[in-house]
Amino acid sequence: MKKVLTIIVVLSVIAATLFLFTACDDNTDTAVEINVAVPDGAPALAIAKLLNSSKFDGYKVNYEIVAGATDISAKITTGSADIVVAPTNIAAKLYSNGAKIKVVASNIFGLVYLVGTEEIPSISALRGQEILCTGQGGTPDFVLQYVLNQNGINGEDANITYISQGSDAIAALKTGQAKFALLGEPAATMAVNNAGARILVDFQEEWENLTGNEGYPQASTIVTDEVFSEHSAFLKAFLAEMEANTEWVKSNVETVNKVLKDYGSTNTFASAEVIERCNVRYVGALEAKASIVSYLEIMSSYNANFIGATLPNDGFYAGVSLD
Repeated sequence: MKKVLTIIVVLSVIAATLFLFTACDDNTDTAVEINVAVPDGAPALAIAKLLNSSKFDGYKVNYEIVAGATDISAKITTGSADIVVAPTNIAAKLYSNGAKIKVVASNIFGLVYLVGTEEIPSISALRGQEILCTGQGGTPDFVLQYVLNQNGINGEDANITYISQGSDAIAALKTGQAKFALLGEPAATMAVNNAGARILVDFQEEWENLTGNEGYPQASTIVTDEVFSEHSAFLKAFLAEMEANTEWVKSNVETVNKVLKDYGSTNTFASAEVIERCNVRYVGALEAKASIVSYLEIMSSYNANFIGATLPNDGFYAGVSLD
């Protein structure tokens, strides 16, 4: 009889244990789902560490790397993403149009460089020189125009030829059809490696010299009002991982490239130096606000539609303490 009771007890313990493990597994079905989207390229670097290993208790986070800014806009407007790393101006425009979103941090502070096959002594030496430029009507275009204008190069003297993609500039530099091009990373390094070019001007440094701001907040982390108000503990943990990511990406280049490829990225970041030149940082929205306002004001002076009708009001900026 004692043996029977012992067997029953043992079986009961085993059954209870199996139930607990089953219950734990079942909990994944009741986890809160959060959808995160980033455009391919440097903005994807802002979440590389999270793609690689981060877990959040009680939450199932789905990550997606999309082709570009248009796709990110659609993710916000359709409500199919809860958190995005978006071009800051697009977020500002959507907010002004009524989107229920907030910026909680800025993450990419400019990554465009003048590359060339011929040295120049100063910015003013670019007067009348043809400069190939991608991103017509966007940040690269307006940053180039702003820096040239502030160095006294205006009108026809600012000889800008717009091209559709960085590979076109690299081919033109390689064949001698062009001497100068404004390219973002990693295309700038590709021009150095494949077209005999050199990085001549860091436009982020030029921006800082002209404005006093350390780079320009080109891409920022945007969250829905619902995530901000109803999932604050998760958001704090998520943003803490983004902050830790800023140093992680520079010392884990091989892993960064692998995990980005796993999520469909078409970009390769060849070295820590290339990633460093992408200026991945974490600056909370309230701290970044002055820099964001300056950036949006300067960019919209070249095209008012860059941000829509007006600058976003204070409700656009939301602080999240990571302490």
